[in-house]
Amino acid sequence: MEPQISELEEFREEWRNEVSTKLQPEIGKGSTSKAFYQSPSLTSYPSYSISKDIEVRGIKSESLLNLGSEDKNTGETSTQNIPSCYNETLVTALDHYELAVKRENDGNMGESLYLYRKAFRMDHKVDRKYKNKFFPTETSVKAVDLMHIQDKKTKLSNEALPNTNELIASFSGLSIQAITLDNEDIVVSCPLAKLPDEILVHILTAIAISDVASFVRTAQVCKKMAYMVVTEQQIWKRICTGSEFGFGAMHYEWQPKTLGGPFHKNNIDFKTQDQERNTLSRDNITEILLHKYYSSSWCEMFRLRPRIRFHGCYISTVNYLRPGEASSSQVSWNSPILIVTYYRYLRFFRDGTVISLLTTNEPVDVVPFLTRQNLETRQSAAPKFMQQALRGRWHLAKFSSFHNIKTSNRINDENDVFIETEGVNQKYLYQLKLSLLSTNRACKNNKLIWQYFRSFNRLTNEIDQFSTKEEKAFFWSRVKSYANE
Repeated sequence: MEPQISELEEFREEWRNEVSTKLQPEIGKGSTSKAFYQSPSLTSYPSYSISKDIEVRGIKSESLLNLGSEDKNTGETSTQNIPSCYNETLVTALDHYELAVKRENDGNMGESLYLYRKAFRMDHKVDRKYKNKFFPTETSVKAVDLMHIQDKKTKLSNEALPNTNELIASFSGLSIQAITLDNEDIVVSCPLAKLPDEILVHILTAIAISDVASFVRTAQVCKKMAYMVVTEQQIWKRICTGSEFGFGAMHYEWQPKTLGGPFHKNNIDFKTQDQERNTLSRDNITEILLHKYYSSSWCEMFRLRPRIRFHGCYISTVNYLRPGEASSSQVSWNSPILIVTYYRYLRFFRDGTVISLLTTNEPVDVVPFLTRQNLETRQSAAPKFMQQALRGRWHLAKFSSFHNIKTSNRINDENDVFIETEGVNQKYLYQLKLSLLSTNRACKNNKLIWQYFRSFNRLTNEIDQFSTKEEKAFFWSRVKSYANE
């Protein structure tokens, strides 16, 4: 064993001498040594001079040749062999990681590996920080934007902001301004700015009668329009009293001429209907309700007072589970469960009629055909599901007397909707009672909940109640094609 050890020592000594003789002429010439390591970029690190690089690399080469027993066992390079300029320039883990990526792109794997290790020792999530810095995702960008928005909100919340009424009132003295362009030579005229307020009121009234939503959106044009839309009560009065969208089209009792008269001779009414004839006209009731419940605001009355919406359809979606049958051709240890979905549709018309439909067809297939023309021709050209459509009539509940209007603190009296439709045959009649509600502050009168659902026998005058436990509420959906009817 001793001769083998001596031969190994001699080989090592010869190898050291050979390497040292190769390094001496390069150092004397003042050139950079590239035998083991590549020098860093001079532009990125100007303080890291060439002479210092030669000196350090010479030391590093010798240290690699003279590895101690401890370094041999661990297989890692001592941190003392890394240039000291790195410790001066690189501070954070992200700095080490960025330089490691640069060295890796240059092909210098030794330094990049060392820098990677040091960066991860300083911060084990440094790779994520590098990715978010140079390759940000949409979520990270949104998070940053959200932080800026929250900061702005906190700053604004600390300031005293006026309420909506005060803000709208501050627009009273403003006028419609013409468009201002960067080029002063171009003058853009504004015809609306030259019109008096009386003409603008007539224009806005015409817009409101055709489409209330478009009328409200004109408030986004300028501050003057916003002031007129909110404060012009004569426009809102025309909307409320009109039959286009307002309460002029509401019915508070059965229409005797609707669908050829009453469905049955006795015509049993509900408890809240016609028990006491109202001595006040519709206009008088509207005026009393306006000042008592809606702060004398026609706009508030239009938003909050219960009313049926005609330019859309009320849809109820019901899902229930039903056990299925196992296949007879194969052995199974369980039985399937089926999810059944069906829909109820209610479309109201201004003349007091309504179409009721129960089907499994989805709204996208049913809504375009839910018209009176298809109801009349349901035996011929109408779609097959329209054969199950039922014609009916509706009305809203009304206050029973002047005394109740004066003393009542609730406005839920008008929320109830009564509906009568055809039955499965001429012997029966369906009677429904629903209540108008709102889903949120923005959307009003867009929900109908069940009160009861019953069947009336015309021959025996018997009433049978149907269970509404599994039934779901109706939700209103706007249909653009209905606005033209």
